[in-house]
Amino acid sequence: MPTWLAEHRLAELAHAVVHAGIAWRLQFTAPALDLLDELYELVGADATALSLLTTAQGSLPPLVDFAPTRADAVRAVGEVAAEIRTMLPPAGRSLGR
Repeated sequence: MPTWLAEHRLAELAHAVVHAGIAWRLQFTAPALDLLDELYELVGADATALSLLTTAQGSLPPLVDFAPTRADAVRAVGEVAAEIRTMLPPAGRSLGR
């Protein structure tokens, strides 16, 4: 994928992003969907597949974030782990029960 932009293979890039979004059930912000729509229009492709993407309600947190220090990173990972633990069933119970 990284070479698609350099090689001006924009149609393949757009299709890959949309297919990944559908397969992984990713949420797209309205500006991201607008950008994909413009990309489809630029390459002259049918943008019907965009209707299969999920639109995010509100803003999304960044997929990647950076901490200024190792201590901050460790603290952030601990907070995320604690949040995930609150979503799990009590010990000894499976998700399917």
